[in-house]
Amino acid sequence: MKSLQDAIRLCLDKGVSFYACRRQGGGQLEFGAQLSGVKLADVSLSALSRRRGFFVHPFDDTELPACFIAAEMTLDDACGWDALSARPSAALPSAPALSAVSQTVYERQAGRLIASLRRGDLQKVVLSRVISVPCAPQQRVAALFDAMCEAFPDAFVFLFYLPGTTLWLGASPELFLQRRGNTLSACSVAATKRCGDPSAWGEKEREEQQLVTDYIREVFRQTVAGDVRVGDVEDCVAGNVRHLSTRLSVSTSCPDEAADALVRRLHPTPAVGGCPREAALRAIAGIEKNSRRCYAGYLGVFDGTGEYDLFVNLRSMEIYADRIDIHTGGGLTARSDARSEWDETSLKAEPLLRVVKQCVHDDER
Repeated sequence: MKSLQDAIRLCLDKGVSFYACRRQGGGQLEFGAQLSGVKLADVSLSALSRRRGFFVHPFDDTELPACFIAAEMTLDDACGWDALSARPSAALPSAPALSAVSQTVYERQAGRLIASLRRGDLQKVVLSRVISVPCAPQQRVAALFDAMCEAFPDAFVFLFYLPGTTLWLGASPELFLQRRGNTLSACSVAATKRCGDPSAWGEKEREEQQLVTDYIREVFRQTVAGDVRVGDVEDCVAGNVRHLSTRLSVSTSCPDEAADALVRRLHPTPAVGGCPREAALRAIAGIEKNSRRCYAGYLGVFDGTGEYDLFVNLRSMEIYADRIDIHTGGGLTARSDARSEWDETSLKAEPLLRVVKQCVHDDER
C-alpha cells in the first residue's frame, strides 16, 4: 500500500479531487479521492448521511458552492492507484487578485466596527484578514499537512483539493456539528489568549463566548425536539493559543432533514459572523476587502453510517501555484481595542506562518 504522502502528491499532480484529514484528538489519518469527477446535485446532510466522503461548505455559498468529495478511492485501492497514475498532469489553481490589508487599515476597519458596537447597532462582529506569502508550494503540500498535524495535535486537521477551484489546508479546534446515533452536539468556541498567559479571562472574553453559547442553544431549542444540555465553560488549546469552549448537545430521534434545518440556522454562528446575524454579515460584507471563500465555513467527514463530524474552517490557508493565503480573524465587541484585535489575528497566524516557513521557504533556499 502506498503512503498518504504519495496519494496527496499524485492527486495534486493529476488534478483529482481528494481529501486527507486527521480526526480531532490525534485520531487516525484518512484519505479519499473522487476519480469520476461527478458532482452531486444535492449536498444536504440528509442526502450525504449514508455516503463516504468529505463535505465542504464555504462561508458564503452564493460565491462558492458547497460540495462533496466522494471516497471512490482509498489508500488500499490498487485499481484506483493505476487509474490515477494514468491521468495527465494538471496545474494548481491560479491566484486571484488580493487587496493588501496593513495594520493601519485593519485597525481602521476594527475602529469603525467597534464604534458601531458601542452605539448598540451590533452585539458582536468578526473581522478577518488575509496574510499572503509568495512561494511555490505544490511539491510541499504533503509536508505542509504533516507539519500541521504536528503543530496542532488536538485539532481536526484537514486538506482538500477541488481542481480548478481551491486547495485548502487547516487545523480547526471548533466542532460545528457532530452526530452520534441520536445525539447532536456542537461547541461554542470564542475568546483568545496565548498559551502560557496566566491572567484570568476578562469580562470581554467571557461575554464574547457567552453570545455564541446562547445562540447555539437557542437554535437547537427552536429546531430540534429534546432538552439541550449545556456543558461547563472550559479551556480549549489550539496550537499556541487557548479559547473558551462549551459543548452543547441534544438527544433526539429527529430525521436527517431536521439536521439540514439546524445547519442552515447555525451557520454562520457568532463565533465567525456576529450577532445579530444578518446585521453582522452586512457589516462584514461592507468592510472586509477580501473574500473569505472557504474560511469560516464548515467541513468534515462522513463515514457512511449516518454519523459525521463537521468543523468550522479555522486556522487555515488557501494554497495556490505561486502563493499561500493565510486567513485569520477575531471577534469584536463594544469592549474591544483595535490594536489588541490586530495582535490577536497575528497571534493566531503565528503557527501557520511557521509551518509555511518550515516546509516551503526553508526548502526553497
